[in-house]
Amino acid sequence: MDDHEIMMILREALSLGPPEDEDPPDRVLEAAYAAGNWVLLDAQLAELVAEPAGTRAAPGVRATLADPHQLTYRLHDLTVECESDADALLGMVTPAQALRLELVRPDGTHRPVDLDADGRFLVRPRPRGPVALRCTRAAGPAIVTPWFLA
Repeated sequence: MDDHEIMMILREALSLGPPEDEDPPDRVLEAAYAAGNWVLLDAQLAELVAEPAGTRAAPGVRATLADPHQLTYRLHDLTVECESDADALLGMVTPAQALRLELVRPDGTHRPVDLDADGRFLVRPRPRGPVALRCTRAAGPAIVTPWFLA
């Protein structure tokens, strides 16, 4: 299956009309291009290693905001655990020594996230839409999570 076939299937699934009738809206293309711009060339992508059963809605079914969603990412010795609920995004980064954590949005904006001495964090109110977490340590490249919906 090539990219064209995938886009046809997605358009049909989202009821955007037949592929020959319209191109993606400009705002969608701009967001897609911006999503790649914030990643530093030397940043490394953490891998999703755990998503507990029952935390993701069935395909085609929208999860409620009250349903917690837990994710665990890892790269080398760094682990990022996060959970979102209706009010907040919370989690823990280990090890937390000399680490800076940022919440990044697809448009490239970012904001620092405070860590306590044990590496725990709390972002309130819960961010809406796709976000990623970027971890920067004194030595080595930045480590980023893939996009996830908080």
